[in-house]
Amino acid sequence: MGVPKGQSVLERFHETHLKNIPNGGHVPDATVLVVRLQPAVVAACNLPSHRVYIKARALKHIYERHEDDFSFVTNNIWSALKHPAQVYKNVDGKTGHRLFVRVMDNNKRFVCVVEITEVAQANQPALFITTVFRNGRENYLKKRELLWARQTELIKKM
Repeated sequence: MGVPKGQSVLERFHETHLKNIPNGGHVPDATVLVVRLQPAVVAACNLPSHRVYIKARALKHIYERHEDDFSFVTNNIWSALKHPAQVYKNVDGKTGHRLFVRVMDNNKRFVCVVEITEVAQANQPALFITTVFRNGRENYLKKRELLWARQTELIKKM
């Protein structure tokens, strides 16, 4: 079954698994593949996989915080991961290991937080989205190590 026109994979996943669960209700242990990362990003950021997943619990968390603009948020998740402007290493003690950043028209940053997690069944690392947020503060990313930037990649190709 394909995704209905105008509806992202994440919106469909939400519709199928989460729509009728009340706040604080039991969330099923379901996971969906969101995107396959570009090989250059995987290599530059020392990532163990090119596949990024999201768990139902994380998507419900995102929906509860962005219900009014969920379609916008889910489309930007895909965009931030598939075509990031920058990727940063997160500071120790913070949720997630990598920050995928997409710069929006209003110069705010859309940040997708990804964690490198061991998958018990496969006994190998996998990438999972933990949360997303928008940030307009100029200095927010200054404390983080820049691992990859689109401009750097474009210069290498010249």
